[in-house]
Amino acid sequence: MSERDPLALGSAVLLALNRIARDARLTPCLETRLIEVAAGLTYREIARSHGISVNTVKTEVRALLQALGSHCRHEIEDAVTAARARAQDGTTAEDLYQFLRLRLE
Repeated sequence: MSERDPLALGSAVLLALNRIARDARLTPCLETRLIEVAAGLTYREIARSHGISVNTVKTEVRALLQALGSHCRHEIEDAVTAARARAQDGTTAEDLYQFLRLRLE
């Protein structure tokens, strides 16, 4: 499993991201983009895996950022990197959710 594979995020981080998506009332498409961006996938990798254009991915990620109140995708990547480190130290999914919620507001 590649470090950039969304499953490599770990179950606690994925649960926290799913809750963030629910709270933000993201569409299933934007929830998927959240997880892909969190995993560090490039626009091109996301587009290729879904058979869509890079411009479509950029538009979807802009909508995701707006819904989360974030300014750039790197805010998501940085927050999730920090959350992954906390998860390895045994932090619960609930605590990761609180951590990510504060970082992504």
